[in-house]
Amino acid sequence: MKAKKPVEVDKIKCQPKADKEPIVDEELVYAVDTRPTESAPGEGLLNGSLLTPSGEKEPVKVKDNNDGTYDVCCVPKEPGPHELSVDYDGVPLVGSPFKFDAVEGGADKVKAYGKGKCPPPPPPPYFLSPPFPLLI
Repeated sequence: MKAKKPVEVDKIKCQPKADKEPIVDEELVYAVDTRPTESAPGEGLLNGSLLTPSGEKEPVKVKDNNDGTYDVCCVPKEPGPHELSVDYDGVPLVGSPFKFDAVEGGADKVKAYGKGKCPPPPPPPYFLSPPFPLLI
């Protein structure tokens, strides 16, 4: 994805968009903010790749938000340690590669909130009260 060329690549900010544990087969989005560094005209190339636990290098999707920010999106396909590399014209962004552990999703990841369980329904028979006339 072409991005406006910043003066100092080390001022580009990149961080996870959501504060949650990465889950296998769920999209993980990193927000890239080039706005503090857009004083120079021109364009450069914003790239990314995902290194999986099995050693495979997978491409990532880079989305231009048209406001000087970009979303770098990846989907971990296996549990374990991953490395997301993001660079601008071949220069790694500060903190890149970003390391995270993806975990399997499942019932143990579900969180319930509230006052507790709902009461059971009343036993049959079920009648509408008061009686309503039935017109045929």
